[in-house]
Amino acid sequence: ITIEDEDYPALLKEIYLPPRIIFAKGSLKNFDEYFPIAIVGTRHSTPQGNLFTKKLAEGLVTNNNVIIISGMADGIDTYAHKGCLEKGGKTIAVLAGGVDMIYPPSNRKLYYEILKNGAVISEKPPTEKGKPFYYKQRNRIIAGLSKAVIAVEGTYKTGTRHTVNHAFENNRDV
Repeated sequence: ITIEDEDYPALLKEIYLPPRIIFAKGSLKNFDEYFPIAIVGTRHSTPQGNLFTKKLAEGLVTNNNVIIISGMADGIDTYAHKGCLEKGGKTIAVLAGGVDMIYPPSNRKLYYEILKNGAVISEKPPTEKGKPFYYKQRNRIIAGLSKAVIAVEGTYKTGTRHTVNHAFENNRDV
């Protein structure tokens, strides 16, 4: 989807250096009709953080026009997507590698569930493996797609913090 296409999310066009092209699997149709909220956090989450995240996502998508955005990483991201899907909500996973590069491999089943009721997107072309510095780039897209970012658990020097910083830089609620 190019930045000129009708299906390119309007919010993403507003960020500093929006991706000119995003690759997508699943559906982004009618994205702009939803209230997108990102839920992010550490890969090394606590059981309490996981439960809180799942319940939070469930509550946000129940009887609301909310779509959950996250990164499909282990921990908080996984529970955000799962909570959303368990209540029949829509979710978008933003990957650091290409849309066909399922990472972590333990989220293979989740990946296919997301495709049924949402989308997996990336600015990287298919077959591109995620590299460490791609995650910071991915985090700007997570924040850019969202009207608000909720950080559940994370330390100061993590991707969670980068996503929060991108949210602040782009006038998103945190």
